[in-house]
Amino acid sequence: MGNGRSRNGAAVLERPVQMPSHGSQEFGAAEPEALNGAVERLAALDFVSTNVMIADPEYKITYMNEGVRKLLAEAEGEIRKDLPNFSASQLIGRSLDLFHKNPAHQRRVLDTLREPYKACIQVGGCTFDLMATPVFDPESRARLGTMVEWSDAAQRLLNLDYGSQVAAIRKSQAVIEFGMDGTILDANDNFLNALGYTLDEIRGCHHSMFVD
Repeated sequence: MGNGRSRNGAAVLERPVQMPSHGSQEFGAAEPEALNGAVERLAALDFVSTNVMIADPEYKITYMNEGVRKLLAEAEGEIRKDLPNFSASQLIGRSLDLFHKNPAHQRRVLDTLREPYKACIQVGGCTFDLMATPVFDPESRARLGTMVEWSDAAQRLLNLDYGSQVAAIRKSQAVIEFGMDGTILDANDNFLNALGYTLDEIRGCHHSMFVD
């Protein structure tokens, strides 16, 4: 029973769930039974082995894997600074709206999704990277729900901050980089101008050249 993604990244069930025969079914409308079947199948996919939750077409949370349960449980104390009644263990059946300050805007974005959408949200003292992917039945093209992949953005933001600091240092100070063996790997313009070298003249040389 396979599942996958379309070319634009949207999740598609390769073997469709059984959709009810009510004549013309509107795009985006799926019966609860169909959605439940989809959730069971999606839960077993490799691409939901990360921190994943799934919501139905009305954005009620219907599935959370162990990864996202653990992530949100560990962040529960911080999240409660903004959402006092938040409980990671009681999210099933709740709406995705609770994570957004402007739910109406967020719903408009999600309603029109045809491919994965990335966002970054801050709740309490936590920042999360999210990727929302619409899930469709391949035959009827009915919208079965939305899969949301969560990750802690702290490390990414820390790396960005570190990168900004390094860039600022390189811009204002003379900087040279060495390998573990003392070989010169790189130097910025401030360093090169101060010593009167070009990068090609010193790259690959040993740093002892400056003290001989």
